[in-house]
Order: sequence, then C-alpha cells, then structure tokens
Amino acid sequence: MGLKDAWEIPEFRRLLIGNGVNTLGSSIFIIGMGWTIAQVGGAKAYGLVFTAYFLGHLPLLLYGGMVVDRMPRRTVALVADLSQAFLVMIAMLALMAGFDVIKTLLVITFLTGGAGAFSIPAIGALVPDLVEEEILPQANALRGVAMTTAWMLGPLIGGLTVEHWGIEACLFVDVLTFLFSGAVLWTISE
Repeated sequence: MGLKDAWEIPEFRRLLIGNGVNTLGSSIFIIGMGWTIAQVGGAKAYGLVFTAYFLGHLPLLLYGGMVVDRMPRRTVALVADLSQAFLVMIAMLALMAGFDVIKTLLVITFLTGGAGAFSIPAIGALVPDLVEEEILPQANALRGVAMTTAWMLGPLIGGLTVEHWGIEACLFVDVLTFLFSGAVLWTISE
C-alpha cells in the first residue's frame, strides 16, 4: 500500500484538500494578526493575543474530543468551521467599523481558539473513518504533508496580504478558507 492508495479515496482526498485550505487560512491569519499586533500594540500585546488563543483552546480541547466521540465527526468539524468563519467575519467587520484592533483580535483569537478545540479532534478522528486501517499510515502521512505545506505557504501569503491590503484582507481570506473547508465537509458522508 502506498500514498497513492490513500489519495485515490475520494472522500479522504476532499477532506485533505479542504483541511489543507483551512490550515492555509489559519496560517495567513496568524501572520497577518501577528504583524498587525506587533505594529499597533508591541510585544506585550502580541503575547497577549496568542495567549488568548490558547486560553480559548486548551480548556475545551478535552471536551471537544468527548463531543467528537459522541457526535458525528463531520458535523462537529462542519459546525466548527462555519462558526469560525462567522466569528472571523464579525472581527473583520468590527475592524472595518473602527473598533480597537487589539481588543478585537484578543476576542476573536479567544473565540476561534475555542472553536478550534472541536475542529482539530473532529478532523483527526474523521481520517480513520474515511480510510481503511491498512492505509491509515499513508493517509496520515499525506495529511502531514498537506498541513506542513499549508503552514509553509501561509506565512508568505499572509505577509504579502497584510503588507498590501491590511489585516482585514487576511481575515477575509481566512473566512473564505473556512467556508471552503465547510463546503468540502458538506460533501463528505457522515
């Protein structure tokens, strides 16, 4: 069994592409947000915003795993993606309306961190549902390559985006990636 065998499973391939695009959007957001916070608020604000993400994420991560064990994984991932798209859109609109950058990004990172606590275990648990056990290592390897590629390209795209169009454009791209991932998840059977 090779990587090709895992890639040829249509639902897994769609999940891989959707989750890769989602991760790309997250890395674009992180770079755009980081650069904006560093410029507006400095190092202390930068640290606070990243801490806010993990304060939203860590307390819910175990709970997210329990929810994934009791509910359809695709549904949990889909709701998490759509929730994050909505939250990031609200943050983008708030910034465009002139709300405080630091406070807005503190709130959005906290809330999206909480939503990610459901998305991450749901996607991880969905992979074994989509591929047979004998090709699970290959599927996980492909997922690792896709995630690493997204985390590699996202900072470049995020840096260029925030430099030319600002944090609002980074947020808009992130919204689009969440919506794309949600649309892909919608096509995957429960």
